[in-house]
Amino acid sequence: LCFSNLYAQDAHLSQFYAAPQLSNPALTGVFKGSLRGIINYREQWSNIFANIPFRTLCASADYRLNTNEDDYIGMGINTLYHEAGSSQFIKTTAGISLSYLKQLSGNRSGTENQYLVGGAQLGFGNYKINNNNLWFSEQYDLINEKVNTNISSGESNIGNLNSNIFLDFNAGLIWYAVFSEQANLYFGGSIHHINNPNISLTKNYEPLYRRYSINLGGEFGISDELSLLPSAILMKQNTAMQFLIGASIRYSNHDWDEMAMRFGISSRITNKLDSKLHQDALIFSTLLELNKINIGISYDINTSNLISATNSRGAFELSLQYIHPEYKKQSVYCPKF
Repeated sequence: LCFSNLYAQDAHLSQFYAAPQLSNPALTGVFKGSLRGIINYREQWSNIFANIPFRTLCASADYRLNTNEDDYIGMGINTLYHEAGSSQFIKTTAGISLSYLKQLSGNRSGTENQYLVGGAQLGFGNYKINNNNLWFSEQYDLINEKVNTNISSGESNIGNLNSNIFLDFNAGLIWYAVFSEQANLYFGGSIHHINNPNISLTKNYEPLYRRYSINLGGEFGISDELSLLPSAILMKQNTAMQFLIGASIRYSNHDWDEMAMRFGISSRITNKLDSKLHQDALIFSTLLELNKINIGISYDINTSNLISATNSRGAFELSLQYIHPEYKKQSVYCPKF
C-alpha cells in the first residue's frame, strides 16, 4: 500500500455561533455586554473509538472598549485543544484578537444601527503525535493470538513526533445592522492561516492551507415572544468544503430578569473525496439564556455513509457563555448569535 499525501481540515464545531473568535476574528467584541467568556466542548465518534474519541476543547474571552461616542475596540484571547485517534494526534493553539467596530449609522433609540467590524488574530500552535500507542502487524503474536508490544514493530522513527511552534495569522470583516430588539442582519467573511504556517511533524515543509469562511444570519420577529434566528457558515480549506445551515426558534417572556429558550435544527453538508456533495449530519440544538449565562447543547445525528458503523450516532457538543452586562451609557446594539 503506497500513498503520497494525506489531507485533513481544521477542527470544527456545530455550535459555531458559540465560538465567535474561532469562526471570524471580526466577531471579537460583538456581543451585548462588556465582557464575555466562553467554553466549548465537542466529543465525536466515541462509539467507534471507544475510550479515545475525537475531542475538541475551546476557551475564549473578549472585552470591548469605547474609543469615542460611537466606535469601539474589541480585544480577546482564545485557545483550542484538539485530540484525535489512537495516535493521540493533538493540536494546540492560542492567540490574541483585536477588532475595531465602526458605526456607519444609528440613533440613541437603538434602531437602524449599522456597524462595520474588522478583526485580526495573531497566535501560535503546535501539532504532535504519540506513536507509542500504536501497534503494527509485526507485533501480533500468532502463538498466543494477541498483540505483544514488546515485539519489534519493524518500523523506524516510531515515538513522539512534534512540529515546531508556528505562528498563525487570521483576519476577517463583518457588517451588521440592528433594526429593533427582534430584527437584525449580519454578513461577514474571514481568512485563516494567511501565512501558511509550517506544521510538519518530520521537520520538512508541510504548509497549513488557508481556510476561507463566509458567515451570515439574523433575527426576525414572529410575535412579541417568538423570533426566528437563521444562520449559516461556509468553509473551504484546500479540497475540503463544509456548509452548515440552520435556524432556531427563540422564546422570551421579556421579564426584567430575562430568561429565554432556543430550539434549532441544522444540516451540515460536506464534499466527499470525489468532490460530490452529501449531507454529513443533522444537528439538533437547544440554548438556555439565563440572564448572564447561556448554556447550549447540541447533538449531531450522522447521515453519511458511516451510518452502518455509527448507527447514526455522531457528536455531542456543549457550550457555556458568561456575558457581563454593560453600562447603559456605553450600550452597543449587537445581533444575537
